[in-house]
Amino acid sequence: MRGKYVSPSTALTAFNCPRCGTLTSQSWHHVYLRKGDSSGVWSPEAAEEHARELESNSKIPEDGVKRLADYLRRVGSGELFIEKSDRFSDWHLANLNLSLCEECRQVAIWLHTKMLWPLSIDAPAPSEDMPISVRKDYLEAGVVLPHSPRAAAALLRLAIQRLCRELGQEGENINDDIAALVKEGTRPSSSESVGHCTSYCKQRRSSWPRCHKKMSRKLR
Repeated sequence: MRGKYVSPSTALTAFNCPRCGTLTSQSWHHVYLRKGDSSGVWSPEAAEEHARELESNSKIPEDGVKRLADYLRRVGSGELFIEKSDRFSDWHLANLNLSLCEECRQVAIWLHTKMLWPLSIDAPAPSEDMPISVRKDYLEAGVVLPHSPRAAAALLRLAIQRLCRELGQEGENINDDIAALVKEGTRPSSSESVGHCTSYCKQRRSSWPRCHKKMSRKLR
């Protein structure tokens, strides 16, 4: 499956969601402050204990118990989510904003123009013809590259194996698959997708197997 890829940006109201990957509308939300008596952080154990106490309290309406218990469990899991509140604050935290995906309803956190969560991708945007299954591994490689070039190289190898399978090869031996694709006459757009993966890793001087360097030369 292929489709256009639009990199997330604070200048746009539609891009590929950094959480679910779908190209869709994004709504922007600002952050306001309310002083609390504590950090508001619940451990999974404490959240579960309190949720069970609520569920055993017969004095609270059943629908209210379920809503509160579900909320506590989500808070305790560490999940980032949006919950409507009647409380209001006049204090605005400038330059920290959230983008909300209209497809998966999950948020990304931005500090000015930099995406803080999920981790921003240290990679050029993938080619538009790159299959979604391949794109996922490619983008993940961009996230882990600053922390582990070898892990990024392993993910890129997996991305190329997936792409070879997309193009009708076995996806087991990269040398054999690339040789077969070159012999058959690989489409320029498909070559671009493979070349995109290999050239990026080479640019960043990651640990890249010799077979991938040979493949990159063949696809030029």
